[in-house]
Amino acid sequence: MKIQKSLPFSLPIVLKRKYRILLALLSLSAVVLATGCGGDGKNDSSLRPQSYSKRCGLEDVPATGNQLPEPEGAFCIGKTSVHLVDSNRSETFTEKDSDFREFSLSIWFPAQASGASKRAPYMDAALLDIVAFTGNPEERFSSKVKVFTNARENAEIPSLGKFPVVLFSPGLGANSESYSGLLEDIASHGYIVVAIDHAYVSGATRLQDGNLVTSTLGEATEQAGDSSEPEDAATSIVVEDQRFVLGWLQGAGASTPAKKILAGHLDMQHITTMGHSYGGSTSVQTSRVEPLVQAAIDLDGTIYGDKMGPWLKPMMFLQSERHYSVVHDYSLQTGIPEEDLSSFDYVWNHRQQPGIRRVIPGTGHSDFGDLKFLAKAYSKTLTADEYQALGLGSIEYAEAMKQIRRLCQEFLSTLAR
Repeated sequence: MKIQKSLPFSLPIVLKRKYRILLALLSLSAVVLATGCGGDGKNDSSLRPQSYSKRCGLEDVPATGNQLPEPEGAFCIGKTSVHLVDSNRSETFTEKDSDFREFSLSIWFPAQASGASKRAPYMDAALLDIVAFTGNPEERFSSKVKVFTNARENAEIPSLGKFPVVLFSPGLGANSESYSGLLEDIASHGYIVVAIDHAYVSGATRLQDGNLVTSTLGEATEQAGDSSEPEDAATSIVVEDQRFVLGWLQGAGASTPAKKILAGHLDMQHITTMGHSYGGSTSVQTSRVEPLVQAAIDLDGTIYGDKMGPWLKPMMFLQSERHYSVVHDYSLQTGIPEEDLSSFDYVWNHRQQPGIRRVIPGTGHSDFGDLKFLAKAYSKTLTADEYQALGLGSIEYAEAMKQIRRLCQEFLSTLAR
């Protein structure tokens, strides 16, 4: 894992494209001061709608805290987590025959409002310090920046029937909780969001024995003598991870606290797979092979694995301006058709169902998560060049989230229904 040592806030970046286009991966979430759930800007506070935090009975955030942007949906939200082991699949990223495939889930869901409630943790502090490496081994990120979520601990789902499911996978080397600004909002619109951290593929992930492991995807592929790109080689593994989690969600048992919360509330007839970067690629691939899945959302993810054959389900592609412009400009310079350069273009042109495709102006590859405001919370002195090195564009975090949230809701409420 390479660390950008010259920056006061350092995160891993990888080379992801066939034509060696440098794409910086999202590593961890940013935070932004809370914005209200509405209001007309008048001085009379009695005319302003009650904020999400007040409406949902969440504890106040201290003046020195950094609160994620408040969700815009009608529901309050809760958060829980669970660790899963697929005992039918051996772990291919380790050498022990006794190791099985493992992953951690973070789950956001519509929750009942209540009195003063404690906010759910943003992320395990030890995991946060691994992912958000500051460049100084003596300084722990979690001791300097305090992140506050909008989800409640110990929440219950309201008795309003079942809610559609969104299955999310993060980018290579990133953690699902680093997309909390987006995933909390989706849950607030009446969805159960199940996000997977894939051991040895996603960012730092805690195993069942308590150990933390990081992404070793490229190393494992090289050691196995596989000459294909690591992302291509691992696509089937991550797709099977997603399908295993869907099977777990279908199970009737309530053996874990998470299953007890979710029991009877999962609408398994309406499932959308979704992800950023490599997670977006595998989400699109899962939608093609898994009958339970109705639609897919790919957030700026080059599509790896088999791209031939029919694409029979609705999909949404959201691309960063930088990703799009690099391919477009190279096509103009060389005369090579964009479809031959971009997996987005190839799959989009061969789809057989409606879809949404947008390029979000001013965005870089990392602007689909919360990275920019986390970086700002840690350091106020980063330059435009340093942001660009982190895969970030010129757009402000609040505006990026506003556009991405809106487009996700547009797709989920229409084509994914």
